[in-house]
Amino acid sequence: MWDSCLVEGVPTIKCFEVLFALLLRSLSGLVFVILLAMFVMGSISWLTAGDNPEKLKKAKATFFSALTGLIIIAVSYLVLVILGDFLGLEGLTQFKIVTD
Repeated sequence: MWDSCLVEGVPTIKCFEVLFALLLRSLSGLVFVILLAMFVMGSISWLTAGDNPEKLKKAKATFFSALTGLIIIAVSYLVLVILGDFLGLEGLTQFKIVTD
């Protein structure tokens, strides 16, 4: 991946594309791990809340916060893809540096 931006072993400005892509991939993976943990914690709390209404309210809030975060991420990506197709912009969801 890094070989595409090196010229005779020296990094160029195109390495920012690679760095940005790796950073986004890492951050999105971290976000999904956090959302998964929130789903699991909310679900377990919900199942073990019993008759305690305050615990149940907190568990539902955790579960639905994770669900809301997942929906926001999915919808924002979908909007970018649809907007890119509608406007005819290829690569709206990709970071590219154009050098001529």
